Amino acid sequence: MKFLSFGLLVFFCLVINFYFYSCNPFSDTDYSPAAIKGVVIDSSNHSCLDSVFIQTIPSSSNAFTDTLGCFKVTNIHLGTSTVNVMLIASKQDYKNDTLQMLLHMGDTANVRIALIPTY
Repeated sequence: MKFLSFGLLVFFCLVINFYFYSCNPFSDTDYSPAAIKGVVIDSSNHSCLDSVFIQTIPSSSNAFTDTLGCFKVTNIHLGTSTVNVMLIASKQDYKNDTLQMLLHMGDTANVRIALIPTY
C-alpha cells in the first residue's frame, strides 16, 4: 500500500511538472508578432504611389499600397525578441528601395519610402 501511494505521488508530481514546463506562457518561443506600416511616395513629385509591392525578409505576409500609398505588413513572427528585418518596395517604372530595421516583438514600425522613377 505504501508503494502504491508513493507511486501515485511521483506520478502526480511528474504530471504537474510536465504541465507547468510545457505550457509556460513565458517560454522562449512565444512572442507577439511585429508589424510595419507606412507610406510610399514618388521622389520626384511627392505624390502617393498605389500598387507598390511590399515584402519582408525574413518572409511574412506581403502587402500592396492602397490609393493613398499606405500599407501595413502584419504578423511578422520574429522567433526571438529582436530581429533585423529587410523591407523591399517595388513598382514597375521605379527603382526598388530596400530598408533595414531592427524590430522588437510586438512593435509596429512606421516608415516613409520615396521611390525614384526610372522614366
